[in-house]
Amino acid sequence: MIGMKDIFLLIFLWGLFGFVHSIMISNSFREMVIKFMGRTFEVYFYRIVYNFISLIIYSIIIYFVKSSPEMFLLPHSLRYAFNIISFMGFLIAITAFSQTDVLEFLGLKQLWRFFMKGKGKQKNLFGYDKLVINGMYRFIRHPMYFGVSLVFLFNPFISLLTLADRICAVSYLFIGTFFEEKRMLRVFGNEYRVYKENVPRFIPYKTIAVRKSRGD
Repeated sequence: MIGMKDIFLLIFLWGLFGFVHSIMISNSFREMVIKFMGRTFEVYFYRIVYNFISLIIYSIIIYFVKSSPEMFLLPHSLRYAFNIISFMGFLIAITAFSQTDVLEFLGLKQLWRFFMKGKGKQKNLFGYDKLVINGMYRFIRHPMYFGVSLVFLFNPFISLLTLADRICAVSYLFIGTFFEEKRMLRVFGNEYRVYKENVPRFIPYKTIAVRKSRGD
């Protein structure tokens, strides 16, 4: 039987995930890492360590949620609709992810550059060497987060714990967009500011309106 203790523990785990994630991408923390670990570690190893720590915490969350004894499926009609929307969210997230430099995003290219003695261009922002505004990013600023949110929200397997998990996950993703946009503004400056003014965060209403007004 799921109780409030389980819900609070899940909220704590998501809070820990969000706290670690937000701290580790901050400039102040990265500067501290450089001070104590050196520039070489920060340039070549920091990203993959960051991903590994995030993976460990999220794996704990998955294990905790999957261990829930209470689980039921929606009626068939709703289940099909939820599966379709969830799959669409998966496709949106994968498509948007493929528009980034995936190996850079994962931290694998940094390792390669280290073992190749620094050969190759170091990117200012993980996964990007320029502002991506085409493809999925033409419609919303955070298509990966939007797609993953659909996957979470429309999973047909439901329990009290999974509902709490979905609320925490989507809240984390939404809050995370504010931190990410601070980094994007820092790296791309006015170019991103203009993009931000013309393309909405999650719902593609403004982009569609702009394209229609231009006769696209």
